[in-house]
Amino acid sequence: MLPILLVRAPINGCLSSLKVGGWIELQDLSLVPHLPGDLRSLRDTPIYNLSEELTRAANQLGTPFCVSEYMDLLDAAGFQDIRVRTQLVPCN
Repeated sequence: MLPILLVRAPINGCLSSLKVGGWIELQDLSLVPHLPGDLRSLRDTPIYNLSEELTRAANQLGTPFCVSEYMDLLDAAGFQDIRVRTQLVPCN
């Protein structure tokens, strides 16, 4: 996880280095717990409280857990056909 400001220059450089039809892949980790239904069932659980604290700390460090930030940077750099794939990871 890099601060958003540090990611901007490499993203701009990637676009100029790609050949026609080329692509890049970015991966990031979000620690916000998700359920295939109503998130209210997770409130006040230890995993939810941990994710809230980590999200707050990441925001203070300038590294928000927010895919839309990366999408905006990719769009501003000139990338097209931007796709986001979310994969849920089970945890206990």
